[in-house]
Amino acid sequence: MWIQRYRLLPIRKKILYSGLALLFSVAIIGGIAGALILEDIKTIAESPVGEKATQLSQDVADGKSTLFDIYKEVGEFIKESDSSVLNRGFYAQIIYNLLGFTGVALLIGWLFLPKGVRSFTTENRSVILFFASFVLAVNFPQIAADATQLNELFGLDILQEKLLGVSEADDYNDLISQFLMFLPNESRGWLITIIGVALIPAVGEELMFRGLFQRLFSQRFNPHNGIAITALLFALVHFNFTNFFYYFILGVALGYAYYWGKNILFPIIIHFINNSLVLLQYIQVQAISKDDYLAIQSEEEQSFALMRYVTVGLCLLIFYMNYQRRRFLIK
Repeated sequence: MWIQRYRLLPIRKKILYSGLALLFSVAIIGGIAGALILEDIKTIAESPVGEKATQLSQDVADGKSTLFDIYKEVGEFIKESDSSVLNRGFYAQIIYNLLGFTGVALLIGWLFLPKGVRSFTTENRSVILFFASFVLAVNFPQIAADATQLNELFGLDILQEKLLGVSEADDYNDLISQFLMFLPNESRGWLITIIGVALIPAVGEELMFRGLFQRLFSQRFNPHNGIAITALLFALVHFNFTNFFYYFILGVALGYAYYWGKNILFPIIIHFINNSLVLLQYIQVQAISKDDYLAIQSEEEQSFALMRYVTVGLCLLIFYMNYQRRRFLIK
């Protein structure tokens, strides 16, 4: 059968062709979606809302305001914006994720992986690992927040500004633009928002990176190098210097959850919850005052930061122990 010829290709060719497919999806499909989104961002930027967002971004960069103010004000910005403009960018992003990641990953997986799409294994359905995935995801944002501080240590923020001309204020302005498009508005509720912002990207990116590329890189090198290379690719594809280390460390955690867990659902769950926490933080901020928010942040930093690292480590240890136990039982 002709499909067997593709599945028996040398691993180097599989990696090359998969990389070209990813490049095509990001460049072509992502380029079209990005053009629509940039057009909407330009429309917003030229409106009164855009002027307010630019000023708020500069205030946060100058230390006059905080992320709390962005979360608080963006709700008002959404009310003042044209929801049809906001929704066009939102649905363009959904189409990009469905076609560029989910669709391409399923197609390349069907062509190249030994069992086709069934190679995106779900064989291990241990309840404890589903629970560990949830706990790991809830505690991971602290590590992610600390990871972004590495940008200053390695000078990535300076490099970004010199090479791309993107300042810290521009980063915050971009964040506000994303919130405007991806948070609910008067014509789009929470359900479709969660599906579009959290679920679809989680499924598509995990099929692409953990299910496809991690498997290919692991065969070409070894599982640990495969996880590291895939995490690096995962971080680079997001095209964000500011959050580079966040995406890389998240990619490593997702990689080991898949490698040790032997179920693509585990990294999908972690990824989905990680994305959803941004929406939950928005809800939280709308319900409390700035003083309460700062007090909660200070208390969490002082009391629970180390515990979150310990918790994430223990969750990964559970994955590892389950992996070793399964290997022993198989032998």
